[in-house]
Amino acid sequence: LYHGLNIHDTTDWQRIVVDLFKPIDGDSFDYSQFMDFALRSRGNASDFLLGDMYVDVTETTTYGIFTDNPDNKIAGSFIGDPRIPNGGVWLNGQAFSEVVTDPNIVLDDTAWQVDFSGDGNDRVMWCVDLNNPQKASADFHEFNGGELIFHIKLITRGMDFSLEIIGFRLRSQNINGSDQLLSTLGLDTTDTEDWQTIRFDLTQGIGDDHDLFDYSQFCAFSLRDNNGLNPVGSFYVDEMYVRYPTTATKVNDKNKLPATFNLDQNYPNPFNPTTKISFNLKERNYTTLKVYNSLGQQVTELVNGELGAGSHQVTFDASKLSSGVYFYRLESGKYSQVKKMLLLK
Repeated sequence: LYHGLNIHDTTDWQRIVVDLFKPIDGDSFDYSQFMDFALRSRGNASDFLLGDMYVDVTETTTYGIFTDNPDNKIAGSFIGDPRIPNGGVWLNGQAFSEVVTDPNIVLDDTAWQVDFSGDGNDRVMWCVDLNNPQKASADFHEFNGGELIFHIKLITRGMDFSLEIIGFRLRSQNINGSDQLLSTLGLDTTDTEDWQTIRFDLTQGIGDDHDLFDYSQFCAFSLRDNNGLNPVGSFYVDEMYVRYPTTATKVNDKNKLPATFNLDQNYPNPFNPTTKISFNLKERNYTTLKVYNSLGQQVTELVNGELGAGSHQVTFDASKLSSGVYFYRLESGKYSQVKKMLLLK
């Protein structure tokens, strides 16, 4: 729950991301000495499915939506350029208060202090297109495979409010927003001492409808009250950015037989309409690679036959399918693995 698990959602797969550079339960670790990860019971009886646990060391780059930039000064409502890591911000609504520079408070050089009055109209918004904030449109297709990261420090104990994401909604085919309480994304509403990191996987749906977005059409993020919850109080927010992978996993030696069975993430992802799926087989065996929709229905079979040990790659053409989340499952002998991909048209 602390790392963003929605304990009420039994429909969708959820991705939990833990930054290994950050302390957990107050302690930092040196993983060169010993490493072990566990999911353990807290005294409750339950069942769950677990898939694809890995440490991600893929090279990444970022878009800074609001990060400190000493070269830029406040000019009207805009700071910086959202297309570079130093970022920019578009402020909207009643909530914005002041920029804080106190080194005893801020995460970095500066932070926003945001005040909510409880009138139901409180919102502070960051938009990725500063040139035309009333009708923003830009190609931020990298956001479709990215992760939104920002940092919160509560001033008022007990405050809970929402992350709102606005973009082109795939289900309704229009520009709209959806929001979700920060407490369900891991915010500890009782902690007024520490900066807390909030992460949201932009390949996942947000809110009760779990709607997915195409961020290349429109993209804005806001912190706001919602659903009749009108919190009164203040908080700091800093370092909001989107991180996304810039390279696919590479095999250093194509001629070397793999030591393990492995299914790679498709590339590109998201994709339209074709993508490549690579996998490694430890030994020769009868192998199938099938694609399923979000309802678990098979939509195609890419591989069905005996394959030898080594690296393999197939192309998936989804030109006849609608936008959405799909799953691909590789089975070979006693081994099987499933991964998720996103088709955006």
